[in-house]
Amino acid sequence: MSIIGIVGLVCIAAAWIPPTLKTVQQGSTDLPLTFLVLTAAGNLSLTIYSILILDPIYLALNALALSQGSINLFYRLYPRQQ
Repeated sequence: MSIIGIVGLVCIAAAWIPPTLKTVQQGSTDLPLTFLVLTAAGNLSLTIYSILILDPIYLALNALALSQGSINLFYRLYPRQQ
């Protein structure tokens, strides 16, 4: 069963890579603020939950998603001046 979790982790984390790289390169993002805030709050909650239930795959997934989403949220709130 853990292989299914690992495949899911890789797919979801990989899906965040292109928009996050684009955001860092451009210094801003056009992703909706509501989406970014809700995603960050959800991933933070799920990361904490993963720690409480001691699930390493779920923890890795949500920690990666939280970090990538937080990068996008940061640049949405504080875009780099061109």
